[in-house]
Amino acid sequence: MKNLVKISRIEKAFYEMAKADLKFQEYFFTYYAQKLIFLNQFYPHIEGTLTGYTDHGPDHITRILMLYEKMLKNNISAFESVDIPSSGNINFYELYLLLCATILHDVGNLLGRFDHPEKAKIIVDKVKNNFFVDDEMKRYALQMVSAHSGEDTIKKHIEREDVDYKNEEINLRFLGAILRFTDELEEGRVRVDRTYYDSIKDTMDQNQRIFWEISLLINRITPNPDGFEIEICAEIDEKNLFNLYKKKEKDVALIDELIFRIDKINNERKYYMEFVRKHLEYREIIFNLTITSTGNSPITISYKFNNDQGYEKFWKYQTHLNPENHIKDYFLQKGGVA
Repeated sequence: MKNLVKISRIEKAFYEMAKADLKFQEYFFTYYAQKLIFLNQFYPHIEGTLTGYTDHGPDHITRILMLYEKMLKNNISAFESVDIPSSGNINFYELYLLLCATILHDVGNLLGRFDHPEKAKIIVDKVKNNFFVDDEMKRYALQMVSAHSGEDTIKKHIEREDVDYKNEEINLRFLGAILRFTDELEEGRVRVDRTYYDSIKDTMDQNQRIFWEISLLINRITPNPDGFEIEICAEIDEKNLFNLYKKKEKDVALIDELIFRIDKINNERKYYMEFVRKHLEYREIIFNLTITSTGNSPITISYKFNNDQGYEKFWKYQTHLNPENHIKDYFLQKGGVA
């Protein structure tokens, strides 16, 4: 029940918007009933089907809801008042869909990781009362769920960019992009239990370990909508920079995988920007990497990931960190050409 205590600010805003107009109240209560059922009866069992994966349970959902406060703080007017947002912001029906799709987006993992976004529909259809105000909203929410993972799935699974619902415009692809990108940003130490990891790491699939190690390096991810940027802070011990871990049966250095992971977030940012609405642009990622070493002061390296700078240019600027310069035949191990 601990997750139910964590009511996010975006949910409080949603409640205030519903309270201000009687016709909206059904939407709040169906959403909240959905949250209670899925976070308490479904998500706690996902760990059993995703052995060796980082957190995809109820706390993951709660943290995404909390992250929306930072992502959308300039686009939900009810953060400051009970007024219904203007057409330039996220309207009530869009907020309802975003919240419902967030609750459902990972529940398909109960049926296995492969194609889990599409499997959510199977589970939702089997719930006797699936807590949507109507089938139209259910269909839109499940399209967003299907689009939250995979290559170009927003265009593949969300049939139309805009739909009309009760005399309001709903931008479905925009909402799908918010869910997908925020889910990508819900990363780092918050998704791993260090004590649990230490107890299972020697027996888990060795191809999974690197994902836990990377999560443990990322201290903080903070959206700054006023500055149109995402700040990511990570910390690594100098002696661990070139530790090798298995990934798809190839050896990958820890520092290389960390930079690859930040670059993946940047690629998601670029995809998100294809569907963005005014005042929700995120134009770059400010990556701050602190390198610690025993007996020496920490060194912090800052690098901007954007449309022009990514993984390859990082290594041009930080050649001293490149595993190719430290590990014999490293590039060949990754399947490249020397």
